[in-house]
Amino acid sequence: MKNSHKRRKRKGKVIWGFIGVLVLTAAIVFGLFRVNEISVSGNSTFTSAQIQQAILQDGLCQNTLYLMWKYSDKTRAEKALPFLSSVEVKMESPFKVQVHVYEKQAVGYVRTQGKYVYFDRTGLIIENSQKLHENVPEVTGLTLDKVTLYKNLTATDPDKLDTVIRVADLLNQEGLTPDEIRYSTKDELILIFGKLNVLMGDESSIEDKISVLSSILPTVADKSGNLNMESYSSQSQSVTYRDTPETETETAGETETDENGNVIAGSSDNSDSEETHTTQASGALTYQESDGTFAEDADGNRYYTDKNGNVTYNVDSYNYVDSNGDIITDGYGYIDPYTGAYIQ
Repeated sequence: MKNSHKRRKRKGKVIWGFIGVLVLTAAIVFGLFRVNEISVSGNSTFTSAQIQQAILQDGLCQNTLYLMWKYSDKTRAEKALPFLSSVEVKMESPFKVQVHVYEKQAVGYVRTQGKYVYFDRTGLIIENSQKLHENVPEVTGLTLDKVTLYKNLTATDPDKLDTVIRVADLLNQEGLTPDEIRYSTKDELILIFGKLNVLMGDESSIEDKISVLSSILPTVADKSGNLNMESYSSQSQSVTYRDTPETETETAGETETDENGNVIAGSSDNSDSEETHTTQASGALTYQESDGTFAEDADGNRYYTDKNGNVTYNVDSYNYVDSNGDIITDGYGYIDPYTGAYIQ
């Protein structure tokens, strides 16, 4: 009995000793390793205060060791800070940590409810604010569904949205930043660089189009006109530029590119333009067919581009004339008889 009592006594001491070690360890871990200072680097879009606040939303991150453990895993880090692509945490002392962040890059934004909604290359909304950032193109022509921060964009036409996100990412990879990426009412993509409209057509051969655009753009970036790339492909390497100055004189030009997308020739040729004059009532505009340009694509198909850059392969004019055969105009503009577009 005496030996049994001694064994129980020794066992109790061991247990209490173990508990004491645990308490002491916990006191050291949670008392000594406590974050008092977070140094943030690598950020440009978000402030250090915003990043610190986001990190410390998890109360356990006030412990230095836990904070380092949490952000050592990329999945945990991205889940906690979805606006960042990765985070590196380094302990400088038990009280101070250094956090280096890699921000997700916005490839475009949409305006909704008075705010700028920025999205990354995957379509994830990474910022919803009233701050307009430079060098990020605006996306127009889409009807968005509910916008939720750190969720993917959704739209009434998912295919259009997917195309726009893809185009925005490709442009970003090529280092091209248009002022606007527009989906027209004809479901065609238009990239706007200042006063230059790049008519991309549909999403076919979009990688080829954007790749060659990076070579062509420096030669026309400061111009006012339309760069027609609708028919461009790796097989049909033809790009048409048409100048559209704010005067009555219009010039059409053909720009050809080699297999690397370099401009190899340029000319102005209106020989294929049919020019007729129709006199309107006093004070009204006068329409002439030279307001548009006729050309042929690589397959020999004849097409027409009106003054506003609208393209049609229907080269037979529509019946937009009055009883006297005059082009209908309201004194401010007219309907182009080929494309049906209203021209001012």
